[in-house]
Amino acid sequence: MIEFSPNLLQRLPSTDQFVTIGEGWIPLVEKLNKDIAEFLPNYKILQIKEKFGGLRFYVAYDESFTDLQIAEMEALIKKAEMESFKICDVCGAVGKIISTSPYWLATRCEQHLVG
Repeated sequence: MIEFSPNLLQRLPSTDQFVTIGEGWIPLVEKLNKDIAEFLPNYKILQIKEKFGGLRFYVAYDESFTDLQIAEMEALIKKAEMESFKICDVCGAVGKIISTSPYWLATRCEQHLVG
């Protein structure tokens, strides 16, 4: 079971249904949460998942967010999503995109190259 900080957990509807990532990306997600919360303390996360071998981080937009806040949040999310393609989703070591099956991609280190 993935364990997040209480600060991140309070932003999620639940972890069972809305978080589907490996433990290797927890530090990346925690840093992203901290960076966004610095200027949007009440933002909410809709979903955190893996897609095409990379992190996807979805948030709820609030009418109180300014265009500048939204742009800054989107830039931070994009940066974290791009970083995820270099981090093993299993252990957090340096990784690369691999095909784990004919229909599935993952980011893995040398140790976790197989499924």
